[in-house]
Amino acid sequence: MYTYGMQPTQRLLTIKDLQDNKGIRKYSMATAISRDEAEACAAAGIHTISCDYDDYDVVRAGAPNALIITALPPTQFATDEEILRAALSVMERGSDALFTTRGLRSIEKLAHEGFSVMSHIGVSPRHSTRYGGMKAVGKTVESAKEVQRRFRQLEDAGAFGVEVELIAGETLAEISKRSSLVTFSIGAGAGADVIFLYTNDICGETETLPRHAKSYGNLAAILKEAQAERIKALTAFHEDVLSGGFPTADHAAKVTPDTLAAFVAELDRE
Repeated sequence: MYTYGMQPTQRLLTIKDLQDNKGIRKYSMATAISRDEAEACAAAGIHTISCDYDDYDVVRAGAPNALIITALPPTQFATDEEILRAALSVMERGSDALFTTRGLRSIEKLAHEGFSVMSHIGVSPRHSTRYGGMKAVGKTVESAKEVQRRFRQLEDAGAFGVEVELIAGETLAEISKRSSLVTFSIGAGAGADVIFLYTNDICGETETLPRHAKSYGNLAAILKEAQAERIKALTAFHEDVLSGGFPTADHAAKVTPDTLAAFVAELDRE
């Protein structure tokens, strides 16, 4: 197959696969912000990788055959023209889909260009003060109806999928099976098509784990140990410099005595 930039490529999974297998099988999604994280996701078999626009190139380098969905941060790309330029740029470089929390007009514009676009429904950390905090939605009939209304709006706008965050699991399961949108659940239960968590939560880097997340590692302890070792090494280097222990003659390039004498003679003549 080819990227939007007309470069031949291979993908282990496509957007079409997600759509065709909706309600049939489950997929996993994790975040990546570096080549190391992307390589780890690929090695672990994670189906879909989510990354921010600025991280796309290093993530793609680490996971050349992965299905990558790139987020266009609303504070980074404000106008319709900026959003479209960013979308064209990252899609040309090989992204498989786009994620935006902007309004329906932006989703329609991107979908009109033929891009696979997903949006967000549920609790948004960016708007948490507006709604009184990180409180789950879809727990009352009226709240569930509002979620369903948003689903229909995104379908009409041309989105292929939606990240569903902190929506009551049973509510999401009923809506998802009645919707064409591929659902990506983060704290919205197992009734979605794709189950999504942040890599730092999965790997145990987060000090206070969100209720909806689960840690499968203890990377925080390893990183703390690595930082202690880093400080120890830097301290030793610093003290060695002050004491004259580093560098020694063995740590520098050498010149023959004759060459040095000739050079010094030249300096003295000047």
